[in-house]
Amino acid sequence: MAAPPASPSKPVVLFLCTANACRSQMAEALARRALGEQADVFSAGVRPGERVDPRALLALAELGLALPGARNKSIAEAEALFAGRKPALVVTVCGNADEEPCPIYGKAARKVHRGFRDPPHLARDAGAAETDEAALPFYREVRDEIEAMLRAELRELLPGAELLPVPAPVA
Repeated sequence: MAAPPASPSKPVVLFLCTANACRSQMAEALARRALGEQADVFSAGVRPGERVDPRALLALAELGLALPGARNKSIAEAEALFAGRKPALVVTVCGNADEEPCPIYGKAARKVHRGFRDPPHLARDAGAAETDEAALPFYREVRDEIEAMLRAELRELLPGAELLPVPAPVA
């Protein structure tokens, strides 16, 4: 699910976290699924990391969501993708991104913070970071929390949005 070409007529939704490695990537994929073609959805990091967390991609794949070519993006790269349009909505998904000064905040029609716990830290703190099998429950939990927030709040956060139904689970 690589970033589609931006459309000047669609609202821009941007999810931010620190490294753009896990939570914002999951939020981007889940919001794209929920909104379909109604919005241009992107994610970025205030200090982009070196790679997207492979366990975040596994957690998305369990829902039939793929992010081919997923990579960490800076805010400047995200802005270039949406061609200078002002975001209709910026959602910070971690405390660091919310507290970090960021020029995009002043350009957004609306900025909200919805902090989610960091799956790699949850797994590490539980002594479950060694294997995918042990760590994935933490990624699933946060993925599902993000999806629940999107389903509960996107209509209010992005006026006029109609959420697409959640597809049946992948067997």
